[in-house]
Amino acid sequence: MSKSEHPNNRPLRYPKARLSPAKEDRLLIEIARAEVEAGDIAPVLQQLELMTETRELAERWEGRVAVVFTGWDADPREVVEIPEVRRYFASLTEAWPYWLHFIEKVGDLILIAPQATAAQAPRS
Repeated sequence: MSKSEHPNNRPLRYPKARLSPAKEDRLLIEIARAEVEAGDIAPVLQQLELMTETRELAERWEGRVAVVFTGWDADPREVVEIPEVRRYFASLTEAWPYWLHFIEKVGDLILIAPQATAAQAPRS
């Protein structure tokens, strides 16, 4: 069986996905509180868009992006509980919806990404 086949002989949907969540090269994106409060996604979006310019870049950076929100250290809430962060992340995701491919598969962002964007939806 080749590496790109499932045991039942169907092709794997993501044959290049790595099983290990640990990556040697990572891109750590720091997002400052001032950017979040201003709703300024442009600097981060510019960094993210570089990874999707070519297929080779998209494959290389799969699972290697980590995001840190700075300036919230004194805030007792989890990052996902901060409305400004949720709004910022939702705006960023609307402009660049590829998080699940690029984010690290360990850590908080893999959990925060779906929650942060889903938390924007009005609740009934």
